[in-house]
Amino acid sequence: MSLLDRLPVQPTPAGYPMVQADKEDVEDLGLLKLDVLGVRMQSAMAYAVAEIRRTTGRLLDLDNPDHVDLNDRQAFEMIRASDTVGLFQLDSVSTVGVLPSRMHRARLAHGGEEPSSSHCVGT
Repeated sequence: MSLLDRLPVQPTPAGYPMVQADKEDVEDLGLLKLDVLGVRMQSAMAYAVAEIRRTTGRLLDLDNPDHVDLNDRQAFEMIRASDTVGLFQLDSVSTVGVLPSRMHRARLAHGGEEPSSSHCVGT
């Protein structure tokens, strides 16, 4: 008997079975929950890096802070405005719903001032 026979599942848009439980319920069911970047997204990122190399000749190393700007002002402005559609790993419905309250707490922690971009994500 497989897990598909023991758990309520529904198909994802791509047709893969997905357990009908949120992250807390998964643990209550005694299942292991792993947050990993999906293989399809890893493939898409590898393809993008290869295309950058092919079209520009630039070798991009996503693990190298000299290659990836960790102080992207435009991205931080989008986060401040809770407008994260298109920002990788920040455009989910749950993230968008949490951002306004996190930004409010960040402002309170900074005496009512707008937090700087260096404090924006880790607040």
